[in-house]
Amino acid sequence: MPLGKAPDSPHQNFGGALRNFRILSAVNTNMKHSPARVGLYQAVGLAPYIAVFATVVSQIQAWTRVYPVAIHLAIGISLFLLVFVTSALVCGSLAPARPAMLFFDGQK
Repeated sequence: MPLGKAPDSPHQNFGGALRNFRILSAVNTNMKHSPARVGLYQAVGLAPYIAVFATVVSQIQAWTRVYPVAIHLAIGISLFLLVFVTSALVCGSLAPARPAMLFFDGQK
């Protein structure tokens, strides 16, 4: 798109990012997968993330019982929110990835 020209559609600005996302995505939109198979791929992607996240949190909890750590309340709340938002970002990018790609491709 030339500099200074307004986009024709509100989704035109996402073209480059969407192309990069499509390259990195595990589910290719050119291949015809059934919704059940796409759901399976999404579950297979989320299950390891949830397992690793739960294991790390459990290990941190066990470590802090052995080695007590005094953390300021504001830092504790900030860390919780950072982990929560990061987890929501990962789960939110894995689960609706296919519908988002279809929407931006114009296959509403």
